[in-house]
Amino acid sequence: MSEERETSLTLIGVGDIVLAKKDQQSTFARALPILRKADIAFFNCETPYATVGSPNMYYAMAHDPAKMPALAAAGFNVCTLANNHTGDWGVDAIVECRERLEALGIAVCGAGRNMTEARKPAIVERKGVRIAFLGYLCVGPDGFMAEDNKPGTAVVRIHTLYEQADPQPGTPPSIITFAYKEDLQNMIEDIRKARELADIVVVAPHWGLHHTPVVIPDYDYEVGHAAIDAGADLIIGDHPHILKGIEVYKGKVIMHAMSNFAMEHRIAAKEGELRQMILLKSWANAMHKLYGPPHPAEMAKSLILKCVIADKKIQKVSYVPVMLENWTDPEPLTRKDERAQDIFRYIEDISRAVGFNTRFTWEGEEVVINA
Repeated sequence: MSEERETSLTLIGVGDIVLAKKDQQSTFARALPILRKADIAFFNCETPYATVGSPNMYYAMAHDPAKMPALAAAGFNVCTLANNHTGDWGVDAIVECRERLEALGIAVCGAGRNMTEARKPAIVERKGVRIAFLGYLCVGPDGFMAEDNKPGTAVVRIHTLYEQADPQPGTPPSIITFAYKEDLQNMIEDIRKARELADIVVVAPHWGLHHTPVVIPDYDYEVGHAAIDAGADLIIGDHPHILKGIEVYKGKVIMHAMSNFAMEHRIAAKEGELRQMILLKSWANAMHKLYGPPHPAEMAKSLILKCVIADKKIQKVSYVPVMLENWTDPEPLTRKDERAQDIFRYIEDISRAVGFNTRFTWEGEEVVINA
Protein backbone atom coordinates (compact mmCIF):
# COMPACT_ATOMS: atom_id res chain seq x y z
CA MET A 1 0.00 0.00 0.00
CA SER A 2 1.19 3.53 -0.73
CA GLU A 3 1.01 4.66 2.91
CA GLU A 4 3.37 1.87 3.93
CA ARG A 5 6.03 2.55 1.33
CA GLU A 6 9.67 2.64 2.38
CA THR A 7 9.57 6.37 3.18
CA SER A 8 6.82 5.90 5.77
CA LEU A 9 7.36 5.30 9.45
CA THR A 10 5.39 3.53 12.16
CA LEU A 11 4.36 4.89 15.54
CA ILE A 12 2.90 2.47 18.05
CA GLY A 13 1.37 3.17 21.43
CA VAL A 14 0.47 0.98 24.37
CA GLY A 15 -1.13 1.55 27.76
CA ASP A 16 0.06 1.43 31.36
CA ILE A 17 3.35 -0.27 32.21
CA VAL A 18 4.68 -1.19 35.66
CA LEU A 19 7.60 -3.63 35.84
CA ALA A 20 8.26 -5.69 38.98
CA LYS A 21 8.76 -9.36 38.04
CA LYS A 22 12.08 -11.08 38.70
CA ASP A 23 12.16 -12.47 35.15
CA GLN A 24 11.84 -9.25 33.20
CA GLN A 25 12.73 -10.95 29.91
CA SER A 26 9.34 -12.66 29.82
CA THR A 27 7.16 -9.55 30.16
CA PHE A 28 7.31 -8.36 26.54
CA ALA A 29 8.55 -11.58 24.92
CA ARG A 30 5.42 -12.24 22.85
CA ALA A 31 5.05 -8.60 21.76
CA LEU A 32 8.68 -8.00 20.75
CA PRO A 33 8.19 -8.60 16.99
CA ILE A 34 5.72 -5.68 16.89
CA LEU A 35 7.43 -3.42 19.42
CA ARG A 36 10.90 -3.61 17.91
CA LYS A 37 9.65 -3.19 14.36
CA ALA A 38 8.18 0.23 15.11
CA ASP A 39 10.15 3.42 14.50
CA ILE A 40 8.62 5.03 17.59
CA ALA A 41 7.09 3.17 20.54
CA PHE A 42 5.17 5.09 23.22
CA PHE A 43 3.89 4.01 26.66
CA ASN A 44 2.59 5.37 29.96
CA CYS A 45 5.18 4.96 32.74
CA GLU A 46 2.66 4.24 35.49
CA THR A 47 5.15 4.25 38.38
CA PRO A 48 8.31 6.04 39.45
CA TYR A 49 11.44 3.89 39.34
CA ALA A 50 13.71 5.33 42.01
CA THR A 51 16.04 4.65 44.92
CA VAL A 52 15.13 7.84 46.81
CA GLY A 53 12.01 9.19 48.47
CA SER A 54 9.32 7.85 50.78
CA PRO A 55 5.62 7.05 50.35
CA ASN A 56 3.23 9.96 50.65
CA MET A 57 0.06 8.06 49.73
CA TYR A 58 -1.73 5.22 51.50
CA TYR A 59 -1.45 3.31 48.22
CA ALA A 60 2.01 4.21 46.97
CA MET A 61 4.09 2.68 44.19
CA ALA A 62 7.82 2.93 43.56
CA HIS A 63 9.76 0.30 41.70
CA ASP A 64 13.28 -1.00 41.27
CA PRO A 65 15.27 0.94 38.63
CA ALA A 66 17.01 -2.35 37.77
CA LYS A 67 13.84 -3.29 35.87
CA MET A 68 14.00 -0.25 33.58
CA PRO A 69 16.44 -1.54 30.92
CA ALA A 70 13.70 -3.97 29.83
CA LEU A 71 11.74 -0.96 28.54
CA ALA A 72 14.50 0.15 26.17
CA ALA A 73 15.31 -3.45 25.22
CA ALA A 74 11.70 -3.93 24.14
CA GLY A 75 11.98 -0.94 21.81
CA PHE A 76 10.20 1.79 23.78
CA ASN A 77 11.68 5.23 23.14
CA VAL A 78 9.13 7.77 24.42
CA CYS A 79 6.73 7.90 27.36
CA THR A 80 4.51 10.07 29.51
CA LEU A 81 5.09 10.47 33.23
CA ALA A 82 1.86 12.41 33.80
CA ASN A 83 -0.15 9.97 35.88
CA ASN A 84 -1.65 9.53 39.33
CA HIS A 85 1.30 7.50 40.69
CA THR A 86 4.15 9.71 39.44
CA GLY A 87 4.41 11.53 42.76
CA ASP A 88 3.75 8.56 45.06
CA TRP A 89 7.33 8.58 46.38
CA GLY A 90 7.89 12.33 46.42
CA VAL A 91 9.47 14.88 44.12
CA ASP A 92 13.01 13.48 44.25
CA ALA A 93 11.77 10.17 42.89
CA ILE A 94 10.11 11.99 39.96
CA VAL A 95 13.41 13.62 39.01
CA GLU A 96 15.39 10.40 39.40
CA CYS A 97 12.90 8.44 37.29
CA ARG A 98 12.94 11.01 34.50
CA GLU A 99 16.75 11.07 34.48
CA ARG A 100 16.93 7.27 34.35
CA LEU A 101 14.45 7.08 31.48
CA GLU A 102 16.40 9.67 29.50
CA ALA A 103 19.66 7.82 30.18
CA LEU A 104 18.08 4.78 28.52
CA GLY A 105 17.24 6.84 25.43
CA ILE A 106 13.55 7.17 26.32
CA ALA A 107 12.17 10.68 25.78
CA VAL A 108 9.84 11.91 28.52
CA CYS A 109 6.83 14.22 28.58
CA GLY A 110 4.29 15.15 31.22
CA ALA A 111 6.54 15.56 34.29
CA GLY A 112 9.74 17.37 35.11
CA ARG A 113 11.86 19.37 37.54
CA ASN A 114 9.45 22.30 37.27
CA MET A 115 6.31 23.29 35.41
CA THR A 116 8.21 24.51 32.35
CA GLU A 117 9.88 21.14 31.88
CA ALA A 118 6.67 19.22 32.67
CA ARG A 119 4.80 21.11 29.93
CA LYS A 120 7.63 20.84 27.43
CA PRO A 121 7.00 18.36 24.60
CA ALA A 122 9.14 15.31 24.10
CA ILE A 123 10.17 15.47 20.44
CA VAL A 124 11.27 12.36 18.61
CA GLU A 125 12.59 12.59 15.05
CA ARG A 126 12.66 9.67 12.63
CA LYS A 127 13.21 9.71 8.86
CA GLY A 128 12.97 13.49 8.78
CA VAL A 129 9.63 13.56 10.63
CA ARG A 130 9.39 15.30 14.02
CA ILE A 131 6.71 14.04 16.42
CA ALA A 132 5.92 15.96 19.62
CA PHE A 133 4.40 14.24 22.67
CA LEU A 134 2.63 16.08 25.49
CA GLY A 135 1.28 14.48 28.67
CA TYR A 136 -1.28 15.80 31.18
CA LEU A 137 -2.66 14.52 34.47
CA CYS A 138 -6.40 14.96 34.98
CA VAL A 139 -7.03 12.51 37.83
CA GLY A 140 -4.18 12.85 40.31
CA PRO A 141 -3.78 14.46 43.73
CA ASP A 142 -3.29 18.24 43.67
CA GLY A 143 0.13 17.81 45.28
CA PHE A 144 1.49 16.09 42.18
CA MET A 145 1.29 19.26 40.07
CA ALA A 146 4.60 20.80 39.07
CA GLU A 147 5.26 24.40 40.04
CA ASP A 148 7.82 27.01 39.02
CA ASN A 149 10.39 25.60 41.46
CA LYS A 150 8.90 22.20 42.29
CA PRO A 151 9.05 18.89 40.38
CA GLY A 152 5.76 17.33 39.37
CA THR A 153 3.37 16.73 36.51
CA ALA A 154 1.69 18.87 33.88
CA VAL A 155 -2.00 18.99 34.68
CA VAL A 156 -5.44 19.66 33.34
CA ARG A 157 -7.41 19.67 36.57
CA ILE A 158 -11.11 18.84 36.55
CA HIS A 159 -14.12 20.25 38.40
CA THR A 160 -16.82 17.80 39.54
CA LEU A 161 -20.37 19.00 40.26
CA TYR A 162 -23.36 16.98 41.42
CA GLU A 163 -26.78 18.07 40.17
CA GLN A 164 -30.06 16.62 41.36
CA ALA A 165 -31.60 15.00 38.30
CA ASP A 166 -34.83 13.91 39.99
CA PRO A 167 -36.54 16.14 42.57
CA GLN A 168 -37.23 13.12 44.80
CA PRO A 169 -34.90 13.00 47.83
CA GLY A 170 -32.23 10.33 47.85
CA THR A 171 -32.17 9.74 44.11
CA PRO A 172 -28.81 9.53 42.28
CA PRO A 173 -27.46 12.86 41.01
CA SER A 174 -26.18 13.77 37.59
CA ILE A 175 -22.40 14.13 37.66
CA ILE A 176 -20.99 17.03 35.67
CA THR A 177 -17.27 17.35 35.01
CA PHE A 178 -15.31 20.06 33.20
CA ALA A 179 -11.75 21.31 33.03
CA TYR A 180 -10.22 24.19 34.93
CA LYS A 181 -10.30 27.02 32.41
CA GLU A 182 -6.69 28.08 33.02
CA ASP A 183 -5.33 24.53 32.72
CA LEU A 184 -7.22 23.89 29.50
CA GLN A 185 -5.84 27.12 28.07
CA ASN A 186 -2.32 26.11 29.09
CA MET A 187 -2.73 22.81 27.24
CA ILE A 188 -4.00 24.60 24.16
CA GLU A 189 -0.99 26.93 24.22
CA ASP A 190 1.37 23.97 24.63
CA ILE A 191 -0.12 22.21 21.62
CA ARG A 192 0.09 25.33 19.46
CA LYS A 193 3.75 25.78 20.41
CA ALA A 194 4.45 22.10 19.73
CA ARG A 195 2.93 22.45 16.26
CA GLU A 196 5.58 25.02 15.47
CA LEU A 197 8.32 22.56 16.46
CA ALA A 198 6.99 19.31 15.03
CA ASP A 199 5.09 17.82 12.11
CA ILE A 200 2.77 15.71 14.27
CA VAL A 201 1.50 16.31 17.82
CA VAL A 202 0.38 13.49 20.11
CA VAL A 203 -1.37 14.29 23.40
CA ALA A 204 -1.51 11.74 26.23
CA PRO A 205 -4.07 12.65 28.92
CA HIS A 206 -4.32 10.54 32.06
CA TRP A 207 -8.09 10.72 32.51
CA GLY A 208 -11.39 8.90 32.80
CA LEU A 209 -13.18 6.56 35.22
CA HIS A 210 -11.03 3.64 36.25
CA HIS A 211 -12.42 0.10 36.58
CA THR A 212 -15.75 1.34 35.18
CA PRO A 213 -16.83 -0.29 31.90
CA VAL A 214 -18.09 1.80 28.99
CA VAL A 215 -18.70 5.13 30.78
CA ILE A 216 -16.70 8.14 29.56
CA PRO A 217 -17.00 11.33 31.67
CA ASP A 218 -17.93 14.68 30.17
CA TYR A 219 -14.49 16.21 30.56
CA ASP A 220 -12.85 13.57 28.34
CA TYR A 221 -14.73 15.03 25.42
CA GLU A 222 -14.00 18.62 26.42
CA VAL A 223 -10.27 18.04 26.83
CA GLY A 224 -9.87 15.69 23.85
CA HIS A 225 -11.79 17.90 21.45
CA ALA A 226 -9.98 21.05 22.65
CA ALA A 227 -6.64 19.32 22.05
CA ILE A 228 -7.54 18.41 18.48
CA ASP A 229 -9.04 21.85 17.82
CA ALA A 230 -5.69 23.30 18.97
CA GLY A 231 -3.75 21.15 16.51
CA ALA A 232 -3.22 17.69 18.04
CA ASP A 233 -3.20 14.80 15.56
CA LEU A 234 -3.79 11.92 17.95
CA ILE A 235 -4.99 11.43 21.54
CA ILE A 236 -3.69 8.44 23.52
CA GLY A 237 -5.60 8.32 26.81
CA ASP A 238 -4.81 6.15 29.82
CA HIS A 239 -5.86 5.45 33.41
CA PRO A 240 -9.07 3.36 33.49
CA HIS A 241 -7.16 0.01 33.32
CA ILE A 242 -9.75 -1.28 30.87
CA LEU A 243 -10.51 -0.39 27.27
CA LYS A 244 -12.99 2.36 26.45
CA GLY A 245 -14.65 3.38 23.19
CA ILE A 246 -12.59 4.76 20.31
CA GLU A 247 -13.71 8.13 18.93
CA VAL A 248 -12.89 9.85 15.65
CA TYR A 249 -13.27 13.63 15.96
CA LYS A 250 -12.66 15.83 12.92
CA GLY A 251 -10.83 12.91 11.33
CA LYS A 252 -8.49 12.45 14.32
CA VAL A 253 -8.50 9.38 16.56
CA ILE A 254 -9.13 9.69 20.31
CA MET A 255 -8.22 6.62 22.34
CA HIS A 256 -10.21 7.17 25.51
CA ALA A 257 -8.45 4.31 27.33
CA MET A 258 -5.66 2.02 26.20
CA SER A 259 -5.99 -0.36 29.17
CA ASN A 260 -2.97 -2.03 30.79
CA PHE A 261 -0.01 -3.42 28.88
CA ALA A 262 2.06 -4.74 31.78
CA MET A 263 0.95 -3.99 35.34
CA GLU A 264 3.19 -5.88 37.75
CA HIS A 265 2.37 -4.39 41.14
CA ARG A 266 4.58 -3.97 44.17
CA ILE A 267 2.74 -1.80 46.68
CA ALA A 268 4.87 0.36 49.02
CA ALA A 269 7.85 -1.77 48.05
CA LYS A 270 10.26 -0.13 50.50
CA GLU A 271 8.03 -0.68 53.52
CA GLY A 272 8.20 -4.49 53.79
CA GLU A 273 6.07 -7.38 52.58
CA LEU A 274 3.53 -7.35 55.45
CA ARG A 275 2.82 -3.63 55.00
CA GLN A 276 2.44 -4.21 51.26
CA MET A 277 -0.24 -6.83 51.85
CA ILE A 278 -2.13 -4.67 54.36
CA LEU A 279 -2.11 -1.61 52.11
CA LEU A 280 -3.13 -3.57 49.04
CA LYS A 281 -6.05 -5.22 50.83
CA SER A 282 -7.21 -1.87 52.24
CA TRP A 283 -6.98 -0.18 48.85
CA ALA A 284 -8.74 -3.06 47.08
CA ASN A 285 -11.63 -3.05 49.58
CA ALA A 286 -12.07 0.70 49.18
CA MET A 287 -12.08 0.44 45.39
CA HIS A 288 -14.58 -2.42 45.41
CA LYS A 289 -17.01 -0.36 47.48
CA LEU A 290 -16.79 2.51 45.00
CA TYR A 291 -16.67 0.67 41.69
CA GLY A 292 -17.63 -2.93 42.40
CA PRO A 293 -15.22 -5.87 42.07
CA PRO A 294 -12.76 -6.03 39.17
CA HIS A 295 -13.99 -7.23 35.79
CA PRO A 296 -11.52 -10.00 34.86
CA ALA A 297 -12.80 -10.41 31.30
CA GLU A 298 -12.57 -6.70 30.52
CA MET A 299 -9.19 -6.28 32.22
CA ALA A 300 -7.65 -9.07 30.14
CA LYS A 301 -8.36 -7.19 26.91
CA SER A 302 -5.82 -4.73 25.55
CA LEU A 303 -4.35 -3.51 22.27
CA ILE A 304 -1.35 -2.08 20.47
CA LEU A 305 -2.18 1.11 18.61
CA LYS A 306 -0.40 1.53 15.27
CA CYS A 307 -0.10 4.69 13.16
CA VAL A 308 1.41 4.76 9.69
CA ILE A 309 2.96 8.15 8.95
CA ALA A 310 3.83 9.36 5.45
CA ASP A 311 4.25 12.81 3.93
CA LYS A 312 4.54 14.04 7.53
CA LYS A 313 0.93 13.11 8.30
CA ILE A 314 -0.83 10.21 9.99
CA GLN A 315 -2.21 8.26 7.05
CA LYS A 316 -3.69 5.24 8.82
CA VAL A 317 -4.55 4.31 12.40
CA SER A 318 -5.17 0.70 13.41
CA TYR A 319 -4.84 -1.61 16.38
CA VAL A 320 -3.65 -5.13 17.07
CA PRO A 321 -5.78 -7.01 19.63
CA VAL A 322 -3.83 -8.08 22.71
CA MET A 323 -4.65 -10.49 25.53
CA LEU A 324 -3.09 -10.07 28.96
CA GLU A 325 -2.36 -12.74 31.54
CA ASN A 326 -2.79 -11.45 35.11
CA TRP A 327 -2.56 -7.86 33.81
CA THR A 328 0.80 -8.50 32.11
CA ASP A 329 2.68 -10.62 29.51
CA PRO A 330 0.86 -9.03 26.54
CA GLU A 331 0.10 -11.46 23.72
CA PRO A 332 -0.72 -9.96 20.28
CA LEU A 333 -3.46 -11.99 18.63
CA THR A 334 -4.00 -12.99 15.03
CA ARG A 335 -7.23 -12.39 13.17
CA LYS A 336 -8.08 -16.09 13.21
CA ASP A 337 -7.89 -16.23 17.00
CA GLU A 338 -11.38 -16.13 18.52
CA ARG A 339 -10.00 -13.99 21.35
CA ALA A 340 -9.08 -11.35 18.77
CA GLN A 341 -12.58 -11.43 17.36
CA ASP A 342 -13.95 -11.07 20.89
CA ILE A 343 -11.85 -7.94 21.45
CA PHE A 344 -12.93 -6.61 18.05
CA ARG A 345 -16.60 -7.04 18.99
CA TYR A 346 -16.03 -5.63 22.46
CA ILE A 347 -14.42 -2.41 21.20
CA GLU A 348 -17.14 -2.03 18.60
CA ASP A 349 -19.86 -2.53 21.23
CA ILE A 350 -18.44 -0.11 23.82
CA SER A 351 -17.86 2.51 21.12
CA ARG A 352 -21.47 2.23 19.93
CA ALA A 353 -22.73 2.31 23.54
CA VAL A 354 -21.42 5.87 24.02
CA GLY A 355 -22.66 7.07 20.63
CA PHE A 356 -19.50 6.87 18.50
CA ASN A 357 -19.95 6.06 14.82
CA THR A 358 -16.38 4.82 14.41
CA ARG A 359 -15.91 2.12 11.77
CA PHE A 360 -13.64 -0.84 12.44
CA THR A 361 -12.47 -3.09 9.62
CA TRP A 362 -9.95 -5.91 9.53
CA GLU A 363 -6.95 -5.41 7.26
CA GLY A 364 -4.63 -8.36 7.54
CA GLU A 365 -3.86 -8.85 11.24
CA GLU A 366 -4.85 -5.29 12.20
CA VAL A 367 -8.14 -3.49 12.75
CA VAL A 368 -8.27 -0.16 10.90
CA ILE A 369 -10.02 2.76 12.63
CA ASN A 370 -12.05 5.15 10.46
CA ALA A 371 -14.79 7.76 10.85
